[in-house]
Amino acid sequence: MELLAAIADRVARDPAAVAFEGPDGKRLDYGGLDARADALAAGLRAHGVGPGRLVALMLPRSTDLFTAELAVQAFGGLTLIPEVAAFGGYSPATLSGADEVSLPVSAVCGVA
Repeated sequence: MELLAAIADRVARDPAAVAFEGPDGKRLDYGGLDARADALAAGLRAHGVGPGRLVALMLPRSTDLFTAELAVQAFGGLTLIPEVAAFGGYSPATLSGADEVSLPVSAVCGVA
């Protein structure tokens, strides 16, 4: 079963079940994961991000990274997940000079 379909099925059956626990111990239930991913996907779409668009997820390994990955998958986007810690951190400005990238690039640096 596709990941998004499996999550939607679980949201419908048991939204309070724990979907993900991050390395920091933070837990996210299926209902919360679905709501946060939907909100982020809507925000990305509002900023012109759509199917086939490359989105850099500048987030540490966490519930936020998992949420952002699902949000991008929801509208058919592509994700790039650099190891932020390995490069001393990134900001959206870091990608502004990425002219050699063949796909348009957007960045997610946080999830509300």
